[in-house]
Amino acid sequence: MKPGRGPLRVVAFDLRAKRFGFVALERVESAARLLDWGIRGFRNLRASAVRPRIAQLLDMYQPSIVVLSGRSSHRTGGRTLRSGVEEECAKRRIHVRLVDHRVVKEHFGKDGCKNKHDIATAISRRFPDLAWKLPARRRLWQTEACQMTIFDAAALALAWHCARDHG
Repeated sequence: MKPGRGPLRVVAFDLRAKRFGFVALERVESAARLLDWGIRGFRNLRASAVRPRIAQLLDMYQPSIVVLSGRSSHRTGGRTLRSGVEEECAKRRIHVRLVDHRVVKEHFGKDGCKNKHDIATAISRRFPDLAWKLPARRRLWQTEACQMTIFDAAALALAWHCARDHG
């Protein structure tokens, strides 16, 4: 499906060291509808470990656009993972868009969101199916809940969606 013809299907990935979160959205007219979401894990940071899982999702949802974070970390192998996703998208002729974290903060900042939990709460209000996945507010000494990757992926997709409409 080509961008600009009929419903636009978007898959966003939030890539982490041993897992990634994803959301699949479909844009009909000006509204985004949540199709699916989830978390997939893998044992090592090589692109060969994550590519089959990415390929499976790309084949299942057949998106027009894949949205990724513009930030990548050497520490978590982010560039290796991102290049694996980009290669799988290139094979399928799927457009990849990078969204900077500042764009996400700016987009959700308009609604008064000051931190990741506020953004996740706003997303769960927009997509009630995700409300049960919303983790409790994290304390300073706690590690981030793994389901936050779903909300980070959704934030990327929504920020891209809004920037595309207004930019």
